[in-house]
Amino acid sequence: MADEEFWRLTPRQFKALTERLDESRQREDFRFGVLASVVANVNRDPKVRAEPWDPADFFYLPDIEKAPAEGHRMTTQQIKAVAHYLTGFAQAKARDKDGS
Repeated sequence: MADEEFWRLTPRQFKALTERLDESRQREDFRFGVLASVVANVNRDPKVRAEPWDPADFFYLPDIEKAPAEGHRMTTQQIKAVAHYLTGFAQAKARDKDGS
């Protein structure tokens, strides 16, 4: 998407675009989680860890819609999750600009 096109988006279009990006990331995370869980389960010692690894054990999906209540400070983990989320937008824009 060209910069001109991006800046003409309505709020509804922007929300749809960000939701699409979130869904794409979730699919990518899940794919990675599947691969990681297969490798971990093949090498898992059932005496040490009885439960098999699950794909979700290998990624974290922040629920950034749940903002901290007024007067409460965000934890370091929450700040990192939001920074990771926002960094993705910049990376996606850079990839689009490079044509990757």
